[in-house]
Amino acid sequence: SYTWSNIPAGTYTVTAKAYDNLNAATTSSAVTLISNALPTVSLSAPANNATFTSPTNISLAASASDSDGTISKVEFYNGATLLGTATTAPYTFAWNAVANGTYILTAKAYDNRNAVKISAAATVTVGTNQVPTVSITAPATNTVATAPASFTLTSTAADADGSISKVEF
Repeated sequence: SYTWSNIPAGTYTVTAKAYDNLNAATTSSAVTLISNALPTVSLSAPANNATFTSPTNISLAASASDSDGTISKVEFYNGATLLGTATTAPYTFAWNAVANGTYILTAKAYDNRNAVKISAAATVTVGTNQVPTVSITAPATNTVATAPASFTLTSTAADADGSISKVEF
């Protein structure tokens, strides 16, 4: 026996040749060996660390290719749970009515010879959007000024699950 290692992707035809003690030789019938390249896959949507406000639907998308064959399917997962399968490009899946929580999403591509590759994971968070808080800090209530008056209005604002984009007076 012989172990042939680190074989690049491709199709190979091999034979064995045997010799006897008088140097007579014979060659076996040829066999075909296939070293199958893994497909490539990446989860293109949603973005890693994306946040969604519930109730929500999340569109999943993946790009996949195979250098020595074709993609037979792409599966979309939340952790170990299969969400859906796409068998033709573009590889997409609509995940509807996603509940509040944090999810680890991946795509798994299969080629025409059943080689499998899993994408890098994307973490997404779905939650209820909390309203921001805001209060006027200056001037104090019932501040009096002589007309024509000017007041400089100041406030503080915060958002427990996001950031403040603007304050209007």
